[in-house]
Amino acid sequence: MLSPAGVCNATRGGGTLSSLNVQTVFAPVVMCAFPCEVLGYLGIDINVRTDTHMNLTRLVYYSQRNPSESLEIDKLIETCQRNNGRMNVSGLLHYNGDHFLQVLEGGRVEVSALYHRIARDTRHSNIILMGCYDVRERMFPRWSMGLHQGMDDQTRAIYLRYFATDEVNPETVNVESLLDVLQDLSVELA
Repeated sequence: MLSPAGVCNATRGGGTLSSLNVQTVFAPVVMCAFPCEVLGYLGIDINVRTDTHMNLTRLVYYSQRNPSESLEIDKLIETCQRNNGRMNVSGLLHYNGDHFLQVLEGGRVEVSALYHRIARDTRHSNIILMGCYDVRERMFPRWSMGLHQGMDDQTRAIYLRYFATDEVNPETVNVESLLDVLQDLSVELA
C-alpha cells in the first residue's frame, strides 16, 4: 500500500535531509508518483507523517492499444465503473479503436495506484503520462468511468477545434487541450 504524500523525515547514506515538504522539494522530479515512495526507491529511508489531508488529483494519460491483446471494451468499462466507484475515482476514457486517452480523478493514492495498474496492463503500449496534479474539483464527477468511442464527424470536429489535425500526437499537444477535448466529448455522452 502506498503511503500518503506529505512531510517525510528522510535520510540517505547516514545524512539527514530533515523534515522536508517532499511534495514541494521533489515535485519536478516525481510528477504524480508519491514523493515518499519515490524517495524509498532512490534508497532514501523515510518516516512518513500521516497527519496530512487527502488531495484531489487529476491524471491524464495517452496510450496505444496493443493489437496482440484481446479487448472487450464493454467488459473493461463495466469493471472500471465497479472498481472506480469503490475507490471514489471518476473520469472519462476516449477510445478510438487504436488509442486511449483517459482522465482519472480522485484521491492521490487511489489515482496513482490505478495508473500504475493501467501502465502494467498488456492491453496498453507506449503509455505516456500527460499530466498529474492536484485540483480543487472534479471535471468529470458524474462517472466512475465514462466512455466515448470512435471518431465520427462530430468527434473529428471537436479534435480540429483544438488541434491542427484529428491525429493526436501526445508529444506535441498540451494537457489542457486534451482536457478540453475530453470535456467536449463528455457533452456528447450527457
